[in-house]
Amino acid sequence: MQEIEGYLLDAWVTSPQVNLWIKGKDGKNYFFTDTYYPEIYAYPKTKRGERLFTQKIQKGVFFQEILDPKKEVWSGQSLPVYSVRVAGDSHLRKLRQQADRLEDDLELFNVDFMDIHQYFLYKNLYPFAEVKVRMLSKSQIRVTTLGERENFYKQEIPHLNHIHLKTAYGKFVLLKNNPIIVEIPQEEPTYLYGKPELILKELNDILNKQDPDIIFSYEGDEHIFPGLFYWSRKYQIPIYLDRHQQVYIRKTKIRKTSYTSYGKVIAKTTPFPLYGRIHIDLSHSFYYLQSNLQGIYEMCRHSRLPIQKLSRSSPGNAMSAMENEKAMDMGYLVPRTKGQPPDIKPLRDILKCDQGGMSFRPPIGVFADVIELDFRSLYPNLMRLYNVSGETINCSCCKDGGKKIPETPYHTCGKRQGIITRAISILLDRKEQLLQELQDTELTPTDIQDKKRRINALKWNLVTSFGYTGYKNAKYGKREAHETVTALGRRTLQRAKEIAEEHGFLFLHGLTDSLWLQKPGMQAREIQQLCQCIAE
Repeated sequence: MQEIEGYLLDAWVTSPQVNLWIKGKDGKNYFFTDTYYPEIYAYPKTKRGERLFTQKIQKGVFFQEILDPKKEVWSGQSLPVYSVRVAGDSHLRKLRQQADRLEDDLELFNVDFMDIHQYFLYKNLYPFAEVKVRMLSKSQIRVTTLGERENFYKQEIPHLNHIHLKTAYGKFVLLKNNPIIVEIPQEEPTYLYGKPELILKELNDILNKQDPDIIFSYEGDEHIFPGLFYWSRKYQIPIYLDRHQQVYIRKTKIRKTSYTSYGKVIAKTTPFPLYGRIHIDLSHSFYYLQSNLQGIYEMCRHSRLPIQKLSRSSPGNAMSAMENEKAMDMGYLVPRTKGQPPDIKPLRDILKCDQGGMSFRPPIGVFADVIELDFRSLYPNLMRLYNVSGETINCSCCKDGGKKIPETPYHTCGKRQGIITRAISILLDRKEQLLQELQDTELTPTDIQDKKRRINALKWNLVTSFGYTGYKNAKYGKREAHETVTALGRRTLQRAKEIAEEHGFLFLHGLTDSLWLQKPGMQAREIQQLCQCIAE
């Protein structure tokens, strides 16, 4: 019976099979197949809902039904739900389409997970997990994670060789003056141009010789890969971009969608992931741009999202994945509907609460002897301190207790920890740990750069954690949670200003979480004392 120890690099679903790519400790690549049926929860609300539930069991849509009470997120009340397995992706897609129509009689929970993410949660897996895999049958394996996920930062990351693909002018056009450029570490770039058949053959030769684990590209999703797969199909020449033995047919037509973020329109194109290799499009990877591979590795492990998925995602997707996992760990049902509508309240409360972060108007001029003080992760730390999450704001169980929020009629729950609070605590603790490690004077320049990149990835997710509380598509968001954080932020900045003035500093400017202060002839000791006072 085959047994392999190594590192989980990627996994993907070809329902009901899950394919896993393991980089063995011997440096070889291994591929395994497991069988997995998604687990969801069904809550029959009415007699008709019970009949619908029974019909789906009889038709083979549901199986392995077990009464497994779980808590509803917003009320915290236990519901008598059934844990069921869904017989394949096609049934799950139909259930998602029918969910709105069924919800008055049969409510479904945990149905909108990314399929491979749910498998990772079920099996306690994550990218780069050190694992032991034992073959039970051709399509069944036993995967055991070696070591605790909380200590994943102590685990090794296997060496992954890579190449870069790009074209001279960005667009993939069959012209001699716009060749495909293949960049291999420690080698001169290779230029591929001419007839498509020749380009495919030369690229295959490079892939066979170099056998890269990661292929970085520029405009790979939008131009290069669609073109290569189109040529491969047209000229009946297989291309060895995938390493997995199964043949995967790609659509070569790309589809673009766009969304607006902070006033900027951002376009997303059809992704072209690989199977048995990793493809990262550097022109469409926020995480790589901000934190290189180290940031991607860090957040893959926290979110359990596959590398190719996370590299093309925003920090909001990673936070959503973490929050869903924490909700499940806390015994909650993951709802389909996103967030809660704001409470109905008098206009005077809206004007009082919906003010955003604090911004002072600075004097105009050039100033000497000025220091800038900046809070470290102010909003996320306030969220943790005051237990701010969509379901903990104005909870019914703490109307006369809980933590009162200054300058608002709001309170937060004092009986249960928030889902968002639990998720950001992991990131805050990890960031503090990395900052402490940076104090080590024996670190090499490479180690310092590695830790700074990881900190940057964590920072962007922590920034997102606040913004997501007020986002319309946030699953655990609520407008009052967003207003609570900004109210706490305004109060904190105002108090810091007053403390600085008590210490003899002239206040020049304040913005959200930063102060600009002036004091002629100030000493480092005075600044440290001020910082300590404000922190306390």
